[in-house]
Amino acid sequence: MKSNYNFSKGKRGALVLKETKRAISVRLDPKAILWLQEKADEYGIGYQSFLNDFLIEQWEKDQVSNISAIEDLQLMEKTIKRLKKAIK
Repeated sequence: MKSNYNFSKGKRGALVLKETKRAISVRLDPKAILWLQEKADEYGIGYQSFLNDFLIEQWEKDQVSNISAIEDLQLMEKTIKRLKKAIK
């Protein structure tokens, strides 16, 4: 170990930590666990990894559908404004 270190070119906060998975406790029906294990075996992964991937995929689909709904509302608002102007 050196007696002195040069930190003159160091950057504060340069260390970027990777998001890690958190351990939680979840109570599932035996049927649900069996299904998770069977599906996970089909993909050659652990059932907890499969559950995580499944939940992320569903969350992403939900995000897309929410964005789509917002875009639909914005389009409807534009159409209503255009129709109101045409009526006047």
